[in-house]
Amino acid sequence: MTQIEHEDLTAELRVVRGLGFIRLRAAAVPVLTAAAGLAGFEASGPRAVEDLVRSAVGRLGGGDLQRAAELTFGTPVGMRGDPAPVRRRRAADVYTVTVERFRHSHERTIISQVADAIQVLSAEAATGSAASLGQSSGPPSPLAEVRDELERVLRRVAGMAHLDSDDTYRFGRYGPFALPFGAARSLIVVDLGAVEELRDVDLIVSSENTYFEPARVFTTTLSGQLRNAAASRDASGMIIRDTIAEELAAWVQRHARPGNPVEPGVVAATSPGELARRGVRRILHAAVAVPRRGSNGYDVPETGVVRAIQRCFELARAERASEPSVDSLSIPLFGAGDGGLDAEASFSRLWPALQMELRDDPTWTVHLTTWTVAETAVVLRHLAQSVSDPA
Repeated sequence: MTQIEHEDLTAELRVVRGLGFIRLRAAAVPVLTAAAGLAGFEASGPRAVEDLVRSAVGRLGGGDLQRAAELTFGTPVGMRGDPAPVRRRRAADVYTVTVERFRHSHERTIISQVADAIQVLSAEAATGSAASLGQSSGPPSPLAEVRDELERVLRRVAGMAHLDSDDTYRFGRYGPFALPFGAARSLIVVDLGAVEELRDVDLIVSSENTYFEPARVFTTTLSGQLRNAAASRDASGMIIRDTIAEELAAWVQRHARPGNPVEPGVVAATSPGELARRGVRRILHAAVAVPRRGSNGYDVPETGVVRAIQRCFELARAERASEPSVDSLSIPLFGAGDGGLDAEASFSRLWPALQMELRDDPTWTVHLTTWTVAETAVVLRHLAQSVSDPA
């Protein structure tokens, strides 16, 4: 084996994390074993894999990422025999998040980063650039690691282009990617497919018109999907509570003038209805689509998108004040549907505003939601470019 694939490494690293070092003889991890050989570790079998993982964890550059990785795999003195649940709980404490939140987000990043470090170790040994066998001449560039991972995922998504022209349903989650925003990093995830498939995202942002009239439940728009997913039904499937429509109408009664539009960028919050079963705490409805008179189309002014992003983060911080575990929100490509914008134009409107918010507060995990494979590829390409030339 001369090439070590990232996906194969992450799959086997999850096995190592679950079993722990002392039970590695019970595992079949041929890719990690081969990587240890390529990296020049002289031990054999489980010991070589353990040495490889320890060396890779030591290359993560310090900070919370490396500390959490050490706890995840049990590399500190006295932790080698700790069971997986204990290691996961202690690693979650590094980021002060729940175990479930850590498992769904931070742990995936850690395993991906360790896999990247193993690839670099193997490549260095193969080219003779390592100072000595099994040792690093210095930590790899974190930005280069993230960019390389984004480009790998982008190539995979680009190979799915045919799915946009047939009836194959698709849902995919790519990331999280630890992207730089100022001096810190935030986790960015790209989600492809129906928004009702999302799980364990605290706050979901929806794109609405400036009249706060949600789309009908049978439409494929983001507004319609969320309205449908949040509604309560009886045993026959009939809607008995149209949560989003009812709560938006109540919001307009309290804060606006019924029958008249609000300013673009205004955001109204509603409860998640049945989406609470998927871990959603709140839905934030951003009024960014301005109906055109005499047509079925909409305009999506850039200033409205910027204000909406700002207001969504204000409401997110308020939600966190009452529940400190809140740390994630999803944001759509505003206007990429009935708004008539292509994915490039939509992303160019939201990304600068999102960058500003995450530079001020990088503690959020942001899910960028897309509907088509082509949209997903556009987002991944821009994320890779942002790492190459960070703002």
